[in-house]
Amino acid sequence: MKKVRWFVILMTLAASLAFGQMKRFQISLFGGVNHVFAYGSADDYVMGSNDFPVTPAHTPMNFGAAFTFYLNNRLGIELCGEYALASTLSLSDPSDQDTVSIKSAKHLAASLNVVWELSASRIRPYLVLGGGADKISSDIVTAFSQFGYEVTFAPPSRTVSFFADAGGGVCFMISSSLGFNIDLRYRLLFADPDKIHNLIAAAGVFWKF
Repeated sequence: MKKVRWFVILMTLAASLAFGQMKRFQISLFGGVNHVFAYGSADDYVMGSNDFPVTPAHTPMNFGAAFTFYLNNRLGIELCGEYALASTLSLSDPSDQDTVSIKSAKHLAASLNVVWELSASRIRPYLVLGGGADKISSDIVTAFSQFGYEVTFAPPSRTVSFFADAGGGVCFMISSSLGFNIDLRYRLLFADPDKIHNLIAAAGVFWKF
């Protein structure tokens, strides 16, 4: 009888956690843009090995999904995955002003963040703080410059870099389970040899359960 009693108690507790009033889980799908600020310097120019040392600002499309576990009705832990597409870059040789157009590298990112909602109403501003890792594609790119030279761009020796991010947004609840949000995050990528600054704007839908 004691075993049955403890079994009933445990099942009751599990049911209260699973079907309680508070929805502890959230799945999000989103899309937007990742503005990558210019990095590199003309001082890094090396003929034959680094002819195009400055990567100009560019803004690829960005897509992703996130899973959030809420510790209470405002504080949550978010696991986020993102995929950035390629965008067109126009690079310049500082020695003779030769130019070449290439596609930026596609990349994947994963992060673990703390989410703090400032309100529990239908409109919920929130703050985000966390970090993760970013992996760019390792493809070799070959292109012809404006002056007719064949230029080869090899991927960096380290294709995975860590980053820190911070930002916030606003959730709009359509119902107790369904809503949409807008999100803006600043990201600092600790790449080698240059740190890369990003500003990511996205919008998406989410489901709480």
